[in-house]
Formats: sequence, C-alpha cells, structure tokens
Amino acid sequence: SSSFDTRKCPGFKANHFWTTSMLVSEGVGLLASRVSSQVDCIDFEQTVQSAGLLHNIGLLWLADNLPKETDKALQAIVADPSLTISESLLQYAGTNYCEVGGWLGDQLRFPDVLTVSVKHHLDGDYQGPFWEAALLVGSAAAMAAALHNQSDEMPENTRLEALGLSHSEQETVFKQLSRNYAKTQELAKAMFA
Repeated sequence: SSSFDTRKCPGFKANHFWTTSMLVSEGVGLLASRVSSQVDCIDFEQTVQSAGLLHNIGLLWLADNLPKETDKALQAIVADPSLTISESLLQYAGTNYCEVGGWLGDQLRFPDVLTVSVKHHLDGDYQGPFWEAALLVGSAAAMAAALHNQSDEMPENTRLEALGLSHSEQETVFKQLSRNYAKTQELAKAMFA
C-alpha cells in the first residue's frame, strides 16, 4: 500500500479500508474451507484469501490518482448510506474500484484467478473463469459491509448453494466474522494508522 498516497483523499479511511480487506480475506478463507474440495485449483483457500485481501485495491489507486472524485464519492456515501461505494464511485469518478482493481491486476500481472476475483466480485451473475473465487470474495465482501453497517443480518446469497454452502454454513461464517470484527478493527488500527 505504500505505493499509494491516500492522504490527498480526506474521505479515505485507512482503518476502514484495512479492516474490510482483512475481514474479507478471513471470510473468504472460511467459506473456501467448506468448498475447496469441489474446486479444481491448487491451494484454493490461500488463493482466495489473497483475492479477498486485494479485492479493493482499486480504491487505493483511486484515492491516490483521482483523490477529489474519490473523496466526493466517499462523502456521498456518508450523506446517503443507501449508496454503495461502487455506485458512488461510478457517479463521481466514472469507474469503480472493481474495474480499476482488475486493470491493476492486469498491469501487475496478478494470476488470473486474483484479477478475476478483484474485477468480478460484485457481479452476482458472473459465470466466466474462476467464477467460484469471485463469488466467494463477493459473498465475504457483502458480509464485511453488513458488519460495517452494524447489521446483525447476514446478507442472503443463494448462489453459494451452487458450491454446496448451506444457509447455516454461511451464517456460521458471518457469526465468526462478527465476533472478530472489533479485534480486526484494532489490528488494522495498530498496523496501518
């Protein structure tokens, strides 16, 4: 992250960013541990955990390279919490963090599974290569967003059933992330503030 100067974007909150990154990585690892035998990918759990950690790398680039636009998008979310970060970034920056993250993955020559997961984790209809990884990252990201919004309700994701993840298994992962939320915030604060 030291390659990106987010100080130019006052709305960018490093603690929130890193808490989200770590929660998504943890959540996707927990989800993947329940389905890894069904997916034909070497070291699947570790791979998707890396994808979870990198899922919002595009936001770092935007905060550094389009700080005014990104700040407006982040401020709009504060004013209207019903907006998603993706919607707000599209409105103010003309792109979202997924598109930028996918572009960064290509530029930095990430393995395809990482680039696809970063680029498509919000696309609930994505069915291309590595769809399983993108689906798991998106599901973990939705769980992290619910926790940030102080929701006790796990986001519903029936597509995870295609990977054999029952509602109760998803609920177990959400509860574990919920228990670890405050600890993860403290870790992010200590490491990145």
